[in-house]
Amino acid sequence: MSSFEEQFLKREEIRSPGGYIKVVDINQSGSGNPILLSSGWGETLEALKSVIFSIAKIMERRVFACDYSHLDNINGYQDGFPAGGYMKAHSFINLLDDKEVIKVDAIGHSEGAINIIIAAHLKPESFKNIILINPSGMMWNDTFYKLAKRFLTEVFFEPITLDTAKRFLIYVKYIFQVIVYILKNPIQAFREAIGISRFKIFHLLRNIQKRGVKVAIVVDKDDIIFPADQVRRQAKKAQIKNFYLVEGGHNEIHINPDRFIETINKIFISMGE
Repeated sequence: MSSFEEQFLKREEIRSPGGYIKVVDINQSGSGNPILLSSGWGETLEALKSVIFSIAKIMERRVFACDYSHLDNINGYQDGFPAGGYMKAHSFINLLDDKEVIKVDAIGHSEGAINIIIAAHLKPESFKNIILINPSGMMWNDTFYKLAKRFLTEVFFEPITLDTAKRFLIYVKYIFQVIVYILKNPIQAFREAIGISRFKIFHLLRNIQKRGVKVAIVVDKDDIIFPADQVRRQAKKAQIKNFYLVEGGHNEIHINPDRFIETINKIFISMGE
């Protein structure tokens, strides 16, 4: 088998209603259901690299992760969904069809929660277990301006809580990649943020669980963007029984991916592989 670096550098194009996405397909000989990683706002494949590596290493699964920067016309709504989430959800479904994958387990971080839940709503038979990490779509009465304020607060204050120089440098490297994405795709990033602030996934969560998809939610207790108490309140309304509160801020999965993925792996095992 080729090395992780060789697999990571190989990008495949998958069609989407809004253009195409680029996909990395890691550890194709991994056991169990593949993991589909649905990333947060502005997260490039480079920003996700350490998380992808940790999933492949610790969970020993095949991993799919995507780059959305080649999607176009992300504006407004399609079939009742924010255009960005709709396009990305269909990209996931097309990816599984192209790869002839029958069923996956999925991880959705931040904005990625909306995208993966829409996909599971559209084709629930393709998803077995979904873990949402600090999920978007769970804030009642949110607005773009409120979201932007919380995002900027997290960006500036999360580094203060990091207790080592190593963790700080990892965070800076990660957030730099996100900023690069925003600067390269300002209109798309803005429209995605509008969709994040407006769309709610409560009813979809109830729907996909009734259709056999298991869902768990993991929230970092110091998350400023999507505060734990508000997410927990909406999770109860969505009848989510598997709710976990862990240490860290919104981007802890990127700052300490090995430890975080070890926790996620245990949750998947408890849900039934």
